Amino acid sequence: DTNLILKSKEYYTAYSIILVTATGERTILVYRGASAHFTEDMLPKRKLDTKWIFISSLGGNVELLSQLVSWADKNEVKIALVPGSSELAKGRNILAPIFAKSDVVIMNREEAAALTGIHFDNKEKIIHKMCLLTRGVGVVTDARNGATVCDGEYVYHIGAHSNPADNASNVVNFFGAKQGILRAGQKPFKEKLKVTRPPLKEKH
Repeated sequence: DTNLILKSKEYYTAYSIILVTATGERTILVYRGASAHFTEDMLPKRKLDTKWIFISSLGGNVELLSQLVSWADKNEVKIALVPGSSELAKGRNILAPIFAKSDVVIMNREEAAALTGIHFDNKEKIIHKMCLLTRGVGVVTDARNGATVCDGEYVYHIGAHSNPADNASNVVNFFGAKQGILRAGQKPFKEKLKVTRPPLKEKH
């Protein structure tokens, strides 16, 4: 069903160019194209029958982000938010009211440190601050160190698999979008990652 797809006669489709070093570090150059001109009225609210809405980068358009989050909050639709670098550049004061209405906020450790103003090395304090910013769950991803989640009562940590196997982690080991995809019969990770859940200490 393609009836929700919008086509622009004025703007090109967005695309990205990914520069990869020999060690695997990536720099992504993004051309947002038509997606940079998305407006609230393009969201087919009357056609939506959903319990959740996922919002990713909006090219720094925090006004649009605020409108979408307010609509979801008013209609009791839960919000998962992964702010882009352009949104994060607006700063904590502007984003705080938006995060306060979001049920899940996800960012990497470097982004979370910059937004909270807490030194990158003080991971525990960054996590605690993320708890205060969102009404639900704050998630901080940390590359090969895994991810840490705070829900206001507990801090959950899960590591990362040491061997590349499942689709999400395996495909990024290769150039292109298809190489590394698991086929039928291929098994994902055999080992089960351990999840730790210490209670949240006093918030800073």
